[in-house]
Amino acid sequence: MLDRLSRNLDRISCYFMVTALAVMVAVVFAQVIWRYVFQASIFWSEELSRYLMVWATMFAAGVCLRRGAHMAVRFVHDLFPARLRQATSLIVYAAILVFLAVVFWYGLDLMRRTWDQISPTLFLRMGLVYAAIPLGALLMAVHDLALLQKIWRHGGLDAAVSEAEVEKEA
Repeated sequence: MLDRLSRNLDRISCYFMVTALAVMVAVVFAQVIWRYVFQASIFWSEELSRYLMVWATMFAAGVCLRRGAHMAVRFVHDLFPARLRQATSLIVYAAILVFLAVVFWYGLDLMRRTWDQISPTLFLRMGLVYAAIPLGALLMAVHDLALLQKIWRHGGLDAAVSEAEVEKEA
């Protein structure tokens, strides 16, 4: 069940990231056209693009965690025997989960403290902008828990989702 939730969140995250990237490209392209062709400016384009980039990055972090795409130094890990590699993988992903809990907690605090601030051009509550932090941490935590479960149940040495599994899911 946890793996299915992780798969569905991965798919939703990918759709969101593609949509956010498409909107960013369209807005920045329109801004360039307006500035150099019409000698005018779309004053809110930079702010919208920045906020979309932050949100897309937080969603992408979860996708990368699930697919094993984050940078890792594995040369010491790979020297261990199989049972020890499983144990170290469990420890690493448990430590990631603790880190994500801290990020989630402080992200909620930041969201709460900035809720009444308004962005300069879009007039959005900054708390909504900063909501990307706890939401991204929560998404990563779901993926991390699914990977921990996979390592625990199957003794998987590499908790990353293989490319064949990603293709099969699509």
